[in-house]
Amino acid sequence: MEAPPPGQPTFSTHYRRLQEIEQKVVRAIEAASYVMTELSKNKEEMDKSILHVAATGFVQQVQEAQQLVLQAVKSAAPERNFEANNYFAMVQSMVAAEKLDAVSVHVSGISKLLRQQRQQQQQQLQAAAAAAAADGHGELTEAAATAAEMLVDDQADQAPAQ
Repeated sequence: MEAPPPGQPTFSTHYRRLQEIEQKVVRAIEAASYVMTELSKNKEEMDKSILHVAATGFVQQVQEAQQLVLQAVKSAAPERNFEANNYFAMVQSMVAAEKLDAVSVHVSGISKLLRQQRQQQQQQLQAAAAAAAADGHGELTEAAATAAEMLVDDQADQAPAQ
């Protein structure tokens, strides 16, 4: 196992902190039990000075335990800071990927629509050329149909590729 980088707490440091917090909590529970013992007595038997000392000790132990926990959390936060930054970047990239998928679907739909329009134009041109040939204007109409097909092909080449 590698040694942690300088300035970073080791496992034993974390363990010692946890033990210290545990000791504070145990002392707070002991002080709370003294308070409960005194409160369970009759008013005449209750010693207010012991009650006051035990209650003050309880509050002090709880506050010290809270401070130790807060310090431990603050010291551990920089160690895990990358996780928070990574999470937001990961969410942003997932949203961007979903947007990209949606755009891709739209682009493929537009491309399909353009192909259909091109096929319809070619069919219309061929039908017009066939009708003109039947009327006896075949030479002129055939040249116009060829020019129109070339125009449609040029437009298709300029359309965005999929």
